Amino acid sequence: MKRQRKMYTRPFKRWDKSRLEEEAKLKKEFGLKNKRELWKAKDVVRKFRARARRLFTEETGREELFSKLSKLGIFTKEATLDDILSLRVEGILERRLQTIVLRKGLAFTPVQARQLITHGHVTINGNVMDIPGHIVSVEEEKTVKYNDRSAINDPKHPLRNPPNEKAKGEKTPENQFDNKTEKQAEKPAKTTTEDKAPVKETKEKSSESKAEEKPAKTTTETEEKEKVEVKEVKEEVAVEAKEKKEDPTKTEVEEKAEKDKVEVVTEEKPVELEEKKEESK
Repeated sequence: MKRQRKMYTRPFKRWDKSRLEEEAKLKKEFGLKNKRELWKAKDVVRKFRARARRLFTEETGREELFSKLSKLGIFTKEATLDDILSLRVEGILERRLQTIVLRKGLAFTPVQARQLITHGHVTINGNVMDIPGHIVSVEEEKTVKYNDRSAINDPKHPLRNPPNEKAKGEKTPENQFDNKTEKQAEKPAKTTTEDKAPVKETKEKSSESKAEEKPAKTTTETEEKEKVEVKEVKEEVAVEAKEKKEDPTKTEVEEKAEKDKVEVVTEEKPVELEEKKEESK
């Protein structure tokens, strides 16, 4: 058996970050199985560009190239060589059978389109085509449809309905929380920050009024304490005066210490000092 040659060439720089990101994006967009399919499309683009470069020096083969590209639906007959040289990989990937099935609405995702093709549910000209990478021409594109013998050909088949349209009353991951959301909508909406702002202002005003009331209470309390202290000082002075009368033999040092105590108290409260002097006399 003759060995088949490779239909693609690997990139020279395997770990080029920009190339890897671009290839991953294209692979996800067109539902490719692996990067070999992308490299095959790049190889096709490379061959078309090489033939276009030769036409700058050669005269033959121009009409054949343009007719082929127009049949594949990549360009029209009015295209120029500059258009061919600016051809990109997306132009080839758009003509794959997998993307044609997706664009015609026979599938809802690229992965589903690939599955339908590989399982034999898609035909071209009445013949089953199970190769997702087949390049579809303009004439073949009109005949792409479901297989007549396939169960998916029935319009009532579940796969023919979009994934968002489910049977009513059936609990699915999409509608199982619908009842909860309706109940939540019936409940009154919570107060926003703007609604809460007046409440905060009233609280601040009440706290300020309380703070203003507290000093009045404290002043009365301090006055009462001062009166009690004055009475205690008076009582102490009276007791000391009695002791002096009873014990006239006190030393001068003790008398000075007692005078100092009286002076310290009178510095804080001058009214009390006058009362003490009068009593001592």
